[in-house]
Parts: sequence; C-alpha cells; structure tokens
Amino acid sequence: FNECYHCPVAHPEFSKVVYTNKNYVVERLGTYCVGHRVPLRAAPETMYYFAYAWPALALGLAPDGRGIGIVSIRPTSATTTTYHRQLFQPKGIAHKPLLADFKENLIQQDIDLCEMVQRGLQNEVYGSGAVVPSREQAVLIFHELVRSHVELGSALVS
Repeated sequence: FNECYHCPVAHPEFSKVVYTNKNYVVERLGTYCVGHRVPLRAAPETMYYFAYAWPALALGLAPDGRGIGIVSIRPTSATTTTYHRQLFQPKGIAHKPLLADFKENLIQQDIDLCEMVQRGLQNEVYGSGAVVPSREQAVLIFHELVRSHVELGSALVS
C-alpha cells in the first residue's frame, strides 16, 4: 500500500483506470499519515484518494464522494496479519464504486505479493535491500515511524 511502481505489472486492471507513474502522488500528511493522490486516466483532474494512518489503518475515498473504504491491517503474530475492510455508501445508491469490478482481485494480488515477499525475507539467501527514495517515499516514512517508536520504547525501558 505504500508505493505504486509495482502496479503496472502486478495490477494491470488498476493501471488501466488510474495513472501509476509520476502523476501518482505520495505525500506525508502530518506525523502519522501518508496520503496518495491518484488521478484517473479518463479525467486526470479527478482524484482517487487513499490515506494511511500509521501503523495499520487505511481510508479510501471514491472520486465522486459516494463511497469510503476503511481497511484495518492487524498483526496477529510476528509472521501473520489479518486484513479487514468495509465499504460505506449512502443508502439507495445503485452506483458502483470505482474499481468495483476488479477490487477483490486487486486486493488478493496485493495479499499474494506480500506473502511472497515474506517468504523471500525468510530465505537464508536474503540479506537486506535498499529502498528507492524516489519511488518509495511512503515506505521510508513507515520505516522512520517504526524506528522512532522502537527508540522511544527502548528509552522508556532504560
């Protein structure tokens, strides 16, 4: 959820609807939030908004304002996580939210990717990897928040 340069390859359906290149803007929103502004290909002045509040809450707002999605990502152990999501729309709206036709597939693609990465991280060959600052700003912010909270916790214990 914290970068989209994987989107053209991993999510071709999503990439046909929104821009996933330099027009996909990731920015820090205060101390604990990262915002994503995603322009629609059919109407680049229209944005799909996502916001992630550290450590595990995400909100998505449909461009027409007729739907909001809430996602909770909760670690259940050192190696497992649960993912819960809920979409809210006004009653009586027959309108389908943007991406509805392939949203389930998009989410499952991300879950599959995350699981593959975790298996790779447990491989004895993997050492560490670099973060690409020009493409992974939100990943860097997430790492910064984790580091600052670990340092704060260790200072409280000392």
